[in-house]
Amino acid sequence: MGCSASSLWRIITDAGRQILPQEEVRVEGRRFSVARQLGEGGFSFVYLVKEIGGSEEMALKRVLLHEEEHARAVEREVAVMRQFSHPNLLPLYAAELDPPEQLAVRGGHPSHPRRASLVFPAYPEGTVLDRALHRPEAQAFTPLQLLSVARQMCVALEVMHAAPGGPVAHRDVKPGNVLLAASMEVEGGVLAVLMDFGSARPARVAVRTRREALMQQEAAAAECTAPFRAPELWDTPSQCDLDERVDVWSLGCTVYAACAGGRSPFEYSMAQAGGSLALAVMSGRYSWPEAAMTQYPAEVRDVVACALNKDWRERPTAAEMRVKIEAALEAVRRGLRPSEGQGVDAGEVVVSLGV
Repeated sequence: MGCSASSLWRIITDAGRQILPQEEVRVEGRRFSVARQLGEGGFSFVYLVKEIGGSEEMALKRVLLHEEEHARAVEREVAVMRQFSHPNLLPLYAAELDPPEQLAVRGGHPSHPRRASLVFPAYPEGTVLDRALHRPEAQAFTPLQLLSVARQMCVALEVMHAAPGGPVAHRDVKPGNVLLAASMEVEGGVLAVLMDFGSARPARVAVRTRREALMQQEAAAAECTAPFRAPELWDTPSQCDLDERVDVWSLGCTVYAACAGGRSPFEYSMAQAGGSLALAVMSGRYSWPEAAMTQYPAEVRDVVACALNKDWRERPTAAEMRVKIEAALEAVRRGLRPSEGQGVDAGEVVVSLGV
């Protein structure tokens, strides 16, 4: 039997009531007051909050857990975040999942989904994507700022790839997952912070059969943003050893996107010549916008080309990319004009946190 419009609306309204915080929310025994909603996506909502008695603005991410797999995914994300403490990786202040036994049951099923609540810092300057979209093409970052952000992303990935329990791959590095904050403590005045660890997995994967290869492709299709996905995750060989260098490919795409209005090199190529994204990625061919060619020196293009090696076995590690970027930074410093060291504009406020 079909669902009437009134019944559907009632279901949506009930779900909204379950996820919408009241004036005060408790997470791990800490009390937070809710100021306003920042964003939403899928079954996730993000709110601007402050801890009761405190002054720091934070972000509360609340997720509806419709299935047990959703709960396991959030638990994995929380576990990954709690492994790391680094200025270039988003810290987790508090996290809590509703216990299943506390849900009322009707007809053998919970009356509403479980919820997960995660609390992070809020970043008023938004993300690399926000900045790339809201400024003219190739003017979102100076060359010094761009290379500094790229270097910080490498450092964040180095930390994940050197995790004590074995390398962890982020697997969803993209402009929308790199938060920005004004900081006089970093070169270029822009602190970069990698976020959203929902796709993070053990980096080293041995593939020995076609079935295992297809499983890797299916998982990547579900969890990795397509325009930034490494070619070995589009067409995984039946005999291979995947590793953390999937993130280096995504890093190269992200640096390019910061120069090209938020588009990956293969999105830009498709817009120019048509065709499928998969074929564009697998070809490894791309071009640069004319504005980026004018605004950014060859060192920036060399950094992207180094990261976008189709053969991941020949692709540099995050540590090797950092060395490459540091050399590019030194070259840019030698030719730097005085105005190119500016940081994030103080008046530009786009509060952002991943959903």
